[in-house]
Amino acid sequence: MLSHPQATIRRRPGPTRGRTITIHALLGGVFGYLVLHPVSMVVFQFLDPMRDSDPSGGSSFLRPILHSFQLEMLPMAAVFTLFSALIASINGRYRAVLSEQRNELRRRGELLEVRNERLRRLEQANRRAARFLAHDLKGHLGGILGFTDLLLAREDLAEDQTLADALTRIRRQGSWMLQTVRELLDLERLREGAPLSREALDVIELLEHARDNQGMVDTHGAVEVGESGLKCPAVHADRRVVLRVLANLLTNALKHNRPGVQVVLDARVGEGPVEVTITCTDNGRGIPDDLTPRLFSEFEAGADHALTDSTGLGLAFCKEAVEAHGGRIWHERPEEAGARFCFTLPVAKT
Repeated sequence: MLSHPQATIRRRPGPTRGRTITIHALLGGVFGYLVLHPVSMVVFQFLDPMRDSDPSGGSSFLRPILHSFQLEMLPMAAVFTLFSALIASINGRYRAVLSEQRNELRRRGELLEVRNERLRRLEQANRRAARFLAHDLKGHLGGILGFTDLLLAREDLAEDQTLADALTRIRRQGSWMLQTVRELLDLERLREGAPLSREALDVIELLEHARDNQGMVDTHGAVEVGESGLKCPAVHADRRVVLRVLANLLTNALKHNRPGVQVVLDARVGEGPVEVTITCTDNGRGIPDDLTPRLFSEFEAGADHALTDSTGLGLAFCKEAVEAHGGRIWHERPEEAGARFCFTLPVAKT
C-alpha cells in the first residue's frame, strides 16, 4: 500500500532568499570596488584631453589604477561599490526567486509522479479485480445457461407454458449478461495490448458469417449482405475480433429497433487502396443527437437502456478493436431513416 504522497516528498534544503541576496550584494560590492572603479579611472584618464600635456606621465596605464585606491578617491569608490552591489542584489533576488520556483516545480512534479504511480497501481488493482470477477461470473452464467437448456429440453415442459416462458426469459437475460462479461474481458485484453492473430480475410465471407451467426434471441429483423463488398480486396485482420465487432453492430441494430428493422452489411474500398470500409446500415429510428458524441464511450446506452438491456460496452469494444487494427470507426446518419456505422480495416498485402 502506498504511503501518503505528502509524506513521501520532502523539500530539499537550500539557501534562503535573503542569504542569496546578501551574498550577491557583497560580491557585487567587491567587484565594484576592485574592478569597476579602477577600470572607470583608466577610462577617464584615457578620455582626459590634458593627459598628453601631463609632465608626470598621465598616460601611464598603471597610474590611474593605483590612484583609484588612494584615500581621496574613496567617495567615488563608494559610489561604484554601492551601484554594483545594488545591481548584484537585484540579480541575486531574481536568481533566488527563479531557484525557489524551480524547486517548487520539481517538488510538485515529484508529488504528481507519486500520485500518478498510486493511481496506476489502483487502476491495475481495479482491473485485476474486475477481470477476476468477470471470469467468475462467466463460469456461473455458463452453469445457469446449461441448466436452463436442460430444463427447456424436457418434453413435459410444453404442459406448463408459464414455466417455459420464465425459463426462456432467464436464458435470454443470461445470454445478454454473458455477452456483457465477454465484452468486458475482451475490452480489457485490447487495452492491455493483447496481440492480434492477423491473417488475410475475405470481406464477403466475413459479412456472410456475421449475418448467419449473429445469434440474437427473440429478434424480428432481417440482415442482408450488400454486393459492393464483392469488389473489395482481402483485409489483414484478426478474424475473431472482427466478427465480434460485426456481431456487436448487428446486435445494436436489431435490439435497439422495433421488430421489422432491415439491416444491410456491406463494404467498399476506402480512401486510397490501403483500406476497406465496412458498413452496417439499418432503417430503424436512428440515434438521438445528444447521444452521438458519446456513442463509443463505456456505459453509454441512451435513454432507452431499460428497453434494450444494453450496457454500452459493445461500441466501446468496437472502437478499441478497430483502433487496434490501425483503423477508425464512426457513425453516419443516412439520408433516409436509420443509422449507419462504418469502420476501416487495412488491406492485406499480396
